[in-house]
Amino acid sequence: MKKILIAIIIVLIIIVGGLWWYIRSNTISPINAPGASSSPIVPFPIATDRPISVISGTGSTGSSSFAGGQGATEQSATQAYELYSRPVVGYRYISIATSTALVFMDRDSGHLYLVRGEGGSTRVSNTTLLGVERAWWVESKDKLFTIVNSRESGFPRITLYSVKKTELLSAFTASSSPAALVKEGDIDTTPIDIAPAPIGSKFLLLSKEGSERSKIEVVDAPTLKRTLLASNIPFTELSLEWRGAQTATLSTKPSFSAPGVLFTLNTSTGDLERVVGASSNFFALSDKLVEHILYTDGSRSKIWSRGATSTQILNLAALPEKCAWSSLLKGVLYCATPRNQGEFLLQRDVWLRGETSTRDDLWWIDTRNGTADVLAELSYTFDASTLVVSPNENTLILKNRLTGGIVRIPIPQESYD
Repeated sequence: MKKILIAIIIVLIIIVGGLWWYIRSNTISPINAPGASSSPIVPFPIATDRPISVISGTGSTGSSSFAGGQGATEQSATQAYELYSRPVVGYRYISIATSTALVFMDRDSGHLYLVRGEGGSTRVSNTTLLGVERAWWVESKDKLFTIVNSRESGFPRITLYSVKKTELLSAFTASSSPAALVKEGDIDTTPIDIAPAPIGSKFLLLSKEGSERSKIEVVDAPTLKRTLLASNIPFTELSLEWRGAQTATLSTKPSFSAPGVLFTLNTSTGDLERVVGASSNFFALSDKLVEHILYTDGSRSKIWSRGATSTQILNLAALPEKCAWSSLLKGVLYCATPRNQGEFLLQRDVWLRGETSTRDDLWWIDTRNGTADVLAELSYTFDASTLVVSPNENTLILKNRLTGGIVRIPIPQESYD
């Protein structure tokens, strides 16, 4: 009898220990955050999700529906300009001299190009970089730092290059030949994503920690110093964006067969806080203050607003991958939306794999008054992604997935009236 009791006690100890280990292994432990909580991540909607209300806006024809770009048929076409026809691997607005410029990298050569104002592109570097898959930029007062994700012998590698802004400007104005990039060093890690700071020379590095977990580090580009910010994150299919001075967002990548969630990350303490999630097909895009978030939930596009009592539903296929929040007007969103929307959100996985494409028009979505309208019917055929708004908000830059190149679209200034 004693042997049976001992055996039962041992089994109970094993079960309790296993449960403790499971709960412990599914929590995030913030780094550099004394006293910070480590509550478990819940990658699916919870009972406190708000009830839904419908945005009931009007299109350009007075229609009460957002769907299908119906209002676009009576819009005058807006001219789109092809800035670069060959594939690029990244682009961003930077400060140079007393103004701003768009910098981008050619995928096949690794050369940098600059665009200022409404002019064309000019090659400003002569360092050839092969096998580049993605590129990002951060900057100091006098230098531009290029972060390159390339693949060598099948293995991903992160390399940091620098160049003086005066050399880029000289190359742009044709007063000197294209500049050489200076290699600052490699970052030994298995990268998942990189998020440049909105201002300054730091960036967040999201990388694998083992096979099923990940970690986030802050990297100072001039020194390559790495500081661990958060670890033991129980996801690897993630997207990272540095939104504000001390706020980043961490979102699971979209899959129609899996739930998803978006967290905010305090870039000083490493604290993670769940904001919004969905049971399938989830992906999200927040504004820079994380006051408004566009996200997809199954076959619907929705907008979460901080402090609101309900979530807004769009009868419009607005994908975070095809949208950008205004930086000048709170709660305003620009989206490239497919003309033939149909069940497009249900085919998102196919679109992400590049097996189908869209023809898009430009929409303006205003969460302040709950309206959406066709901003521009485009005469140029493209399948848009990765929208970037110019600092003065008179231009949209986007990647054309049909060519891999980039397109510039003027934003009608009557939008601000």
